[in-house]
Amino acid sequence: MWRKHNGKNQLWDIEYVKNFKELKSGEWNKQYGFRCNIDFHIASDMDNRRFIDIHGGRLAIKKANFKRRSQNWYFDCTTNRIRNRSNNYAMNALGNGG
Repeated sequence: MWRKHNGKNQLWDIEYVKNFKELKSGEWNKQYGFRCNIDFHIASDMDNRRFIDIHGGRLAIKKANFKRRSQNWYFDCTTNRIRNRSNNYAMNALGNGG
């Protein structure tokens, strides 16, 4: 682990997008701990709060830009995967997060 940030470069938070008034379509998936089909950002715990973004078909860590749909993610309850709102790319943890 890189020690420059004391491990904060490895910690992430899920932050739900506050644009939505009501969570009617967002049922809580108790098994995975996500609300279904509700947008959220995956933000770093580092001081500059960078977000996970899709850039050129790959995951990238970028400055927060709330106008970019490529930084919005949602939990797809039918496939149990985290998907990107702009291009529907999916993330899936294998095994024990490896």
